[in-house]
Order: sequence, then structure tokens, then C-alpha cells
Amino acid sequence: MEQILKNLFSAQEKATERGDVKGVILISKYLLHLANKFGDEMIDFGAESNQEREKGGEEEK
Repeated sequence: MEQILKNLFSAQEKATERGDVKGVILISKYLLHLANKFGDEMIDFGAESNQEREKGGEEEK
């Protein structure tokens, strides 16, 4: 499940970079569906994923 979520977050980020609004919306809706289905487990993972990205951005600077 963790890898699936990582892939979805990655796809969402790539869609954002391309300016694919419809893709971002569809992926976001699916992520919300999963959040409702699995509860806090996914939300916690999403927070960790965002923290990892922020740390990665700081290293690049």
C-alpha cells in the first residue's frame, strides 16, 4: 500500500508540473477516497511524504 501511495503522490506532482489540471483533480479525488477508506493511516503517510520532500528541497539549495 505504501508504494501505491508513493506512486500516486508522484503522479500528482508530475501532473502539476505539466499543468494537467484534470489529472491533478482525478488523482486528488482518488487519494481522498483512499483517505476515507483507510482513515488516519494514509493521512499520516502523506504528512511524512511531504516532510521528506521538504527535506529533499533543502538539500538541493
